[in-house]
Amino acid sequence: MTKPLTLLVNIDHTLCATDGETKGYLDVAPQPRVVEQLRRYHEAGYHIILFTSRQMSTYAGNLGKVSRYGAGATTKWLTRHRVPYDELLFGRPWMARQVSDIDGRTLGPDDFLRHSPAELAALTRPEQPVSS
Repeated sequence: MTKPLTLLVNIDHTLCATDGETKGYLDVAPQPRVVEQLRRYHEAGYHIILFTSRQMSTYAGNLGKVSRYGAGATTKWLTRHRVPYDELLFGRPWMARQVSDIDGRTLGPDDFLRHSPAELAALTRPEQPVSS
């Protein structure tokens, strides 16, 4: 049996345009095109893992408290907007200042919408180590 392909998707700034710091996590608007594309991938058999840093600052990185007190609003939001997922991970590192993810296989929401599954696979193929 072939292992299903996996998509690892950040919730804030990907599935919704902003975080809930100012509006509250239940009230942020989804990115409809991104959510719809995620549904198509899920229906095609992709394993969807959502991750978030929600409440990491509030609970000083305590994952037990984040899961206990922060998960409810997030799961309600995902259900309300019919966002498909197989796993939901809390605890993405959070930084008070702007930070960039540096990963040889990271794509933005526009890439996700613009490319076919085969193109995404090619774009996210592990890169060779950087030479000195």
